[in-house]
Amino acid sequence: MIREIAVTDEAALAAFFEENNRPEVTAHFHPFPLDAATAHRICGEPRRDRYFAAWDYDAIVGLAMLRGWDEGYETPSFGIIVDHRRHGRGHGRALTSHALTLAKELRAPRVRLTVHADNPRAVALYERSGFRTAETLPDGRLLMFAECP
Repeated sequence: MIREIAVTDEAALAAFFEENNRPEVTAHFHPFPLDAATAHRICGEPRRDRYFAAWDYDAIVGLAMLRGWDEGYETPSFGIIVDHRRHGRGHGRALTSHALTLAKELRAPRVRLTVHADNPRAVALYERSGFRTAETLPDGRLLMFAECP
């Protein structure tokens, strides 16, 4: 099940962050610290940005976000993190599909993301989902966009 993060999800999100705050995860995912303070901010502050999670019963197995609206951007940035023990089970694909559908419903013209070029599984997932590389950034990450017609 995928649903938007709610105020009542703070403990589950903090536990998810604690379990995934490991070098092999944060090497490729670093938009914010994976800690209880971030879970509190995401769950408790009103916002236009969207955070949503894939759940397995009462545990979060993946988190995705469309961010940038709070800062006034028209095109949101997509980010995703799947529990390090749950890779290869379709959670990333489901969260990416959900994000693109939601962006279209919210009338975003397109969605952007950056991904490390040395993360071929993620690059392949995004390409299969309709993202196209616009440029390679100086740090080696790829800037990719998907249109929301």
